[in-house]
Amino acid sequence: MFGSDEGNRIDINFDGRGCEIGVRIDARSEAHDFISLVCLMVATLDCALFSDEFGEPIPSDVSSLKEALQRSAAWQFALGTIP
Repeated sequence: MFGSDEGNRIDINFDGRGCEIGVRIDARSEAHDFISLVCLMVATLDCALFSDEFGEPIPSDVSSLKEALQRSAAWQFALGTIP
């Protein structure tokens, strides 16, 4: 795990066949630099983004990832629109 339990972080899990990389974006904070880093990592590793919440791939550019974040339940919670 890279990052704290509170805030942005990247989790890397190895399973013998490869690895899964999980990214947590803290919707309560300004995350532009972190989102840019995630998109760079995806391009460098030649992998893809997938949203468990939406059950669909997310294009690996900053604007698409920000748009997905703004559609998320975490974003609504951070705005105070979900109890």
